Amino acid sequence: MQVFNDLTGISQEWAGLNSLIKIERIGTRAGKAYHQVAYYISSLVHSAVDFAIVNSDALGN
Repeated sequence: MQVFNDLTGISQEWAGLNSLIKIERIGTRAGKAYHQVAYYISSLVHSAVDFAIVNSDALGN
């Protein structure tokens, strides 16, 4: 997981946006390798560790 909080240059149309989050998933499922990249936006400013804890809690882990 990577969190980007320096959003210099982002359009003012995104007012309130404080973080871009990139999550990369790599593994094997049903014997097939996979590599997924997902991006999320947030109005919060947290570290990758803090976002991971929130994500884990939301998933019930």
